Amino acid sequence: MKELMDSLLSMKPRSNTAKVMDCLIKAKEPLKPKDIRDALGLEMRRVTTTLSILRRKGLAEKVGEGYVSTITYLDIILYLASSFKRIEKLKGE
Repeated sequence: MKELMDSLLSMKPRSNTAKVMDCLIKAKEPLKPKDIRDALGLEMRRVTTTLSILRRKGLAEKVGEGYVSTITYLDIILYLASSFKRIEKLKGE
């Protein structure tokens, strides 16, 4: 999980990668590249390249003809909360 979160947290907030990831996390069902293109107004080439990058990093996976996120916003919140607890513990030592 740490590697996934590190990949996610290394994204620039307004990048196409972050936008596509946000779209996948919010989706209630697998999204086809066309759905992502229409939702975000990106060129199809950018969408497919971004999905390939997210798959390589383990942040997205292909399901049928669509794609899903491998993490949720709850995963992110819990990971960050755990990180903050470790930092606080180190500060107290």
